Amino acid sequence: MWDSTEKASSDELQRYIEKLENENKELQKYKTLFKEAEYLSSVGSWEWD
Repeated sequence: MWDSTEKASSDELQRYIEKLENENKELQKYKTLFKEAEYLSSVGSWEWD
């Protein structure tokens, strides 16, 4: 990111925003997969013989 004394150009800010949006989409995808795995792990009953 930028130092508080630096000024970023509009293009730099736009690229940074796009990067954050893409990372957010990835995180949402993994959050969904994690919730599904969490659900699947609690389905059924397991008992050792």
